[in-house]
Amino acid sequence: MPAAAAGQGVTAAFLNALAPLGEAQSATNLTAGTTTSTSYTDTLTSSTTVTLNFTAPPSGSVAIIIRASMVNSAGNYTAAAFRLSGATTRVSSDSDQIFTHGTDENTDESTTIVTGLTAGGSYTATMQHKVTAGTGTYNFRRITMRPIGG
Repeated sequence: MPAAAAGQGVTAAFLNALAPLGEAQSATNLTAGTTTSTSYTDTLTSSTTVTLNFTAPPSGSVAIIIRASMVNSAGNYTAAAFRLSGATTRVSSDSDQIFTHGTDENTDESTTIVTGLTAGGSYTATMQHKVTAGTGTYNFRRITMRPIGG
């Protein structure tokens, strides 16, 4: 923790360094669901959407971690990513996705650092899903937010 010297001015950066970042938060869904969507969608058949509401830390930076077990009905790709809504929005991106190919179930995880959030702002991270073709099945999904200091 930083210490101020006698007579030193106190800046916003100094105060932000003293502010607690908060705890990591997660949302998990263990119910299997499927999609045939070839563009990112929140919705899976037979399951519910995985969303996580959180407050941005003083740094305005978080790590968003997505994890899922995925399989496809044929030799196609099954992918998951996340979108962010709130004061700052972010659409799902293939550059942040996790994916599997083919009919063998795999579990994958990815961490994306998101900066520029409004400190104290309310946000929702939502897992999204898509396939290149066939039917994608998701058996375990989790989205986690970890505050990052700055």
